[in-house]
Amino acid sequence: MEVFADSQNLYKKFDRLGWSKHTNQRIASSEKDAIQLLKIIGKGKLINSAENVFLELCEFVDARIRSSEETTAPFIIGVAGSVASGKSTFSSKLKELLERPFRGLLVDIVSTDGFLFPNSYLASNNLMERKGFPESYNIKSLIKFLSEVKKGKPEVLAPIYSHLLYDVISSEKTKVKNPDVLILEGINVLQTNQASDKNNLGQASDFFDFSIYIDAEEEYLRDWFTSRFFLLRREASKDKKAYLHKLAALSDDETKSIAKTIWENINLKNLNENILPTRERADLVVKKNKDHKINEIWLRNI
Repeated sequence: MEVFADSQNLYKKFDRLGWSKHTNQRIASSEKDAIQLLKIIGKGKLINSAENVFLELCEFVDARIRSSEETTAPFIIGVAGSVASGKSTFSSKLKELLERPFRGLLVDIVSTDGFLFPNSYLASNNLMERKGFPESYNIKSLIKFLSEVKKGKPEVLAPIYSHLLYDVISSEKTKVKNPDVLILEGINVLQTNQASDKNNLGQASDFFDFSIYIDAEEEYLRDWFTSRFFLLRREASKDKKAYLHKLAALSDDETKSIAKTIWENINLKNLNENILPTRERADLVVKKNKDHKINEIWLRNI
């Protein structure tokens, strides 16, 4: 996988110490006091250095939100990255920190997985092998959702996806009720879609106030996907309705072989063709180590 080299000098690179110094220069003293308290007593235990980096990242995003010219419309953050890069975990942690009492922000998270076409549609159009690729998403529905959220509509419904069932749950929706912040996470959030351009739909990123790309070496992403595949198989073994229940009787070696095939033939191809090229469209690139800890942050020059 191509290493992020910033050939156009669009970003400023920070290691963990450099990022800490950069963000501390931009945090008001009252905020600093609150952060220091969180570092000491957060959840009843000391917060480690990796979590410190996340706190400082949260402070940076919070400062962007509060300096935004948009005072009534939700501040929308796009979180992109490969399959298994940790987008959902990253988004949940960001939500948790932004909703801390001294900030008072209401944050919702929506995944673009819910905007995949249902399996019935994908199967009838020979797209099951292309699930996760641009053509497998209902871009029109996604753009409509973002447009209604950005307009400040009191309640907007978003579809829900089940990884256990490997399909969109048509009978369920999540309600987005005009939050202060909406985090939209998914592999495709920074993609430019030619089909949507032809239909004058625009891009999801047109609605973003800030965007983040979760980056990691390809070998780490592959290993994380394999681990997640094993986890999904274990969960599926308990439910006959689960999509992967048919794999429950397979050996670990057989399961690993299937995961390897899926990664190489689908996920890696999608990463190289459609996801990785969007990395330089992000405002912030977060580089993770093998243990998921953040070790580099690339901030787009303003």
